[in-house]
Amino acid sequence: HVLLHSLCPFARPALKSGAVRIVVRPDIVSEKEAANAIYKEGLLLSGTEPSEISTTLMALPSLFADSFESFHMFTEALEDMLDRDPGEVSEHVMLASFHPLFEYEGLEGEERVLSYE
Repeated sequence: HVLLHSLCPFARPALKSGAVRIVVRPDIVSEKEAANAIYKEGLLLSGTEPSEISTTLMALPSLFADSFESFHMFTEALEDMLDRDPGEVSEHVMLASFHPLFEYEGLEGEERVLSYE
């Protein structure tokens, strides 16, 4: 749905170019571990040519699976942390977050859930 509904303007070009890195981390079970992994991935992205890796999709299936609210609070804190970071990550990385329990307000029925199929 991210591509179908153009929820992320960077997704389609990155996917077409083959420069998408997919990381699945079921071993991450704490916010601290998640923040560290995401920051390290940001370091990798900022130090790699965009033609090689321009986007990382990181799935954390063991964390926040049942709580969109906790996920949302975590991503806001993570964005604040990245904003305060004076280094390469904050200059070159933009966080885009997606959660399977996210629903759009103002839409009805199946249209409310556009994140996953």
